Amino acid sequence: AGFTWAGHVIESDREHHRWAWLGLTRFVLAGVVVAFHIHRRLGLPTDKWISCLDGRVSVIAFLVISGYSIAASLEKSAAGFYRRRLLRIYPLLIGAVVLTQVLAGLSPRQYAVSGWGNALGNVALPPGLLFDVPTLNLPLWSLGVELALYWAAPFLLGAPGPVRALAMLISMAAYSSPLVLEWSYG
Repeated sequence: AGFTWAGHVIESDREHHRWAWLGLTRFVLAGVVVAFHIHRRLGLPTDKWISCLDGRVSVIAFLVISGYSIAASLEKSAAGFYRRRLLRIYPLLIGAVVLTQVLAGLSPRQYAVSGWGNALGNVALPPGLLFDVPTLNLPLWSLGVELALYWAAPFLLGAPGPVRALAMLISMAAYSSPLVLEWSYG
């Protein structure tokens, strides 16, 4: 992977480029999801270009890359894993929830959310777990999934091979189920 200098692991150029490409891929996938939502929300007619950009496939691909990233982070340094994850997610989550609430106050009633109590609930617990995700910021549900994956990752990574294989099969079955394949963005 890299080499050690003064007690720090220095990534090789190859490893650095791999992570840059994965980051770019995640950015593009997120952009596809945003384009898909905007297209659907505005009720634009489906054309060949937009039908190729399936938001559902992009979400699943994004989560697969996230899983790879989570496992790599754990393998690199398990110490402080949860601290690093919280510092990565929570500042953005808090900012997104506050901005959503401010925008909801300026928006028509159809985009109203349940208020600051609901917003605080989405910060205290994974978004969508017990409190509704605001309609003005529906992508917050994905942070709830990602936080659950952060919780599960150390246990899965340390589990015996058959347990990991079973978890992978359950995940594949869940993502292949009609509930996922037919989920709608309304």
